[in-house]
Amino acid sequence: MSNPNIDRSRNIAAGIALLAEAGYPNGFAISMNTTPFWVSLANSIKTSLADLGITVTVNVPNAADFSAALQSHNHLFFLTAAPVNWEDTPNLLGRLLYSDMTSPVQ
Repeated sequence: MSNPNIDRSRNIAAGIALLAEAGYPNGFAISMNTTPFWVSLANSIKTSLADLGITVTVNVPNAADFSAALQSHNHLFFLTAAPVNWEDTPNLLGRLLYSDMTSPVQ
């Protein structure tokens, strides 16, 4: 269910200005790794970010490589989901959310 109190309008000009303020006046390019299940959503994100000058390349590595990269923090941008019954979800999320990576530019 959608929350009617959340403004979901897009302000492309403001987004471009914020990117310029952050040091990316011409946008940037980044790769997004995902799983086959999320390719459609990944492509929608790619299209939306293109409006801001962010070029996204969507990659679908094999499951073993994707998992290994997640565990080693070797993703700058990824789209996935943890199953609800994953026994070690807190550890997985901790590994994903706490990283020493500081820049989206590769």
